[in-house]
Amino acid sequence: MSMRVATLVLLAAIALFGQYGTGTLIGTVTDLSGAAVPGASITLTNVKTNAKRAFVADDEGSYQFPALPSGVYRLTAQAPAFKTSTIPELILQVNSQVRADVVLEVGAVQQEIQVTAVAPQLQAGTAMVGTVISSKTILELPLNRRSFFDLVALSPATVKTLTGGAHVNEGRSIEIGGGRTSSTNYMLDGVDFSAVNVNDAVIALSLDVVEEFKVRMNFMDASYGHGAAGIEMISKTGSNSLHGVLYEFVRNREFQAGQFFRPAAGAPRFTYNQFGTGIGGPIRKDRTRLLQNSGVRTSILTAEGRRLAAERTLSRMPSR
Repeated sequence: MSMRVATLVLLAAIALFGQYGTGTLIGTVTDLSGAAVPGASITLTNVKTNAKRAFVADDEGSYQFPALPSGVYRLTAQAPAFKTSTIPELILQVNSQVRADVVLEVGAVQQEIQVTAVAPQLQAGTAMVGTVISSKTILELPLNRRSFFDLVALSPATVKTLTGGAHVNEGRSIEIGGGRTSSTNYMLDGVDFSAVNVNDAVIALSLDVVEEFKVRMNFMDASYGHGAAGIEMISKTGSNSLHGVLYEFVRNREFQAGQFFRPAAGAPRFTYNQFGTGIGGPIRKDRTRLLQNSGVRTSILTAEGRRLAAERTLSRMPSR
């Protein structure tokens, strides 16, 4: 009996964790006169994984799809004596609420209408302020050390400061909305991802693993617990197509530009390599998928280079 209770508690905890970081799609189904169409069948399909969810509109014609992973969706609405209406592309970002109202026209169900949806600029369903950094931005912008945490600075009222600690961010802490560095909470796929005491991310994730992340600040509800601000990360998932990546990123003296008074040949030796692999694809089409990624980075800095780095650090320290 105790084993059954423990199993139920564990499953309930997993279900609750899975709701954080996800999005919600809501809307109303009406006819051309504006009257509600109760009982309309709503089907939502994830374009990447082909996963489907269904909902039947209530007496007021309203529908809701909670706890949706971020991604691109296709919505289809059907009702007797009405044409089928399809919204081919709905973009749902991490921890966002999108409204997509559907208007049905009288006609045969076999007839289909394509609707172009425009997402509202304001999220009327929540008072929380945040900025979403998409996968396109993560992969296309040049990044030193390929750390996506550097992109946090693209969010308003966000700065990165030097702390000198040996954390995942390599001595750089994040201040959001004027809060302290220890007030930033990290979450990955709805699970707390913060290291104890320092409130830093537990590990440095590869760029090829992160689908997108959201920098949130102010007016957060009680479900977020500790932290005056936070960073919510969503990991990528496998798809129905097989794909992989093999890479090496390198920095050394041969690629380093010399200073005005110091030619490139006389620059301190610095070698930085990042290796990585990744593969994703289906195990069972439309049912089970996998995604694997691994990476290694190495760096070599001569004694002269370490001395110059220390001098630069000291020069940035404020005087009293």
